[in-house]
Amino acid sequence: MLTASADLITLTRSQLMLLWQNLGADSSTLYLTEQTDQSPAPTLIEVVTVPTEVPLLSDGSPSAPLRYQGQVAIPLIYGDRVLGFLMTGRHDRPWTEQEETQVQQIAQTLAIACAFDRQLQWLQQGQQDFLATLLHQLRNPLTAIRTFGQLLAKRLRREAENHKLAEAIVRETWHMQELLGELDHPTPLLLPQSPLPQLPAASLECGAVALPQILPSLLATTEAIAQERGLGFESYIPAALPPALGNAAALREVFHNLLDNAVKYTQSGGIRIWADVSVRDDGEEQITVHIQDTGPGIAPQDLPHIFERRYRGELQQYTAGSGLGLAIAQDLVQQMGGTISVQSSKGAGSVFGVTLPVAVQCP
Repeated sequence: MLTASADLITLTRSQLMLLWQNLGADSSTLYLTEQTDQSPAPTLIEVVTVPTEVPLLSDGSPSAPLRYQGQVAIPLIYGDRVLGFLMTGRHDRPWTEQEETQVQQIAQTLAIACAFDRQLQWLQQGQQDFLATLLHQLRNPLTAIRTFGQLLAKRLRREAENHKLAEAIVRETWHMQELLGELDHPTPLLLPQSPLPQLPAASLECGAVALPQILPSLLATTEAIAQERGLGFESYIPAALPPALGNAAALREVFHNLLDNAVKYTQSGGIRIWADVSVRDDGEEQITVHIQDTGPGIAPQDLPHIFERRYRGELQQYTAGSGLGLAIAQDLVQQMGGTISVQSSKGAGSVFGVTLPVAVQCP
């Protein structure tokens, strides 16, 4: 069942106020037609009435009769469909020709607004239904891929070269399963605090995270992809790195996005990842993970906007993308009390840095 949006109600009220204040209409009401499975014949739904209360005479009767000679019902027609009716009128004097033209213009404005409002609602509902169906259908092949990966890993000896790839398949399918599972939660990890639908995150529980434990699996996947594309790859994550303050699931998402970008934009050369510990001016220790690529680099005019949602700038000429990965990464890092930075120049690659406080206590 479609209902009038808040924007349509606001516009309708403003148009009916013109009829009341400028043309002296006693009362005006917008009705929308609605057809349901239970009632094949269209029904009328009252949306807005102006004024909301009809003044009463001394004898208690309404100052404007419910039906009178000056009352008119104008169908709201868009294309070949009747979307509703505008009911208006006044009992003290008939409409002039000019006033009738104004009423017709208001009715046409409301007809167009109703048509656009319904189209927008249908599109939104259609997108929601499509997304729900798509996500549901993704679960079965995802389970199959994970099962195949597990069987492959069992059949390969641990020292075999392809054993790491089989484990990576299983690991990535579990990651996808976790992301799909978040959509079933009332307050999912991957929903934003802002009104816009942006991944991720709601509120993150921070704690001590050992980066040498969560990074190797991501790096193994990236290395395999780099080798398949003929790219160089090197990484150095010290085993003695102190724990960082953050959220393990969120950090996996951050580094997954950054590593994916590094592979996606690097056409030749290679990728280098390293981590180090530094001390801030206030004496507090912090950890920075650097991800360097030899891609096309970022143009100077794009650098200030690179973390904005759906902004891609000149990078869109190199490969397809949604422009969401860096916005997601920045959102998560900031919620963990860290910072994300980039150093880049056009034609010279980019270095992204994720800096997190050493785990002492959660902010």
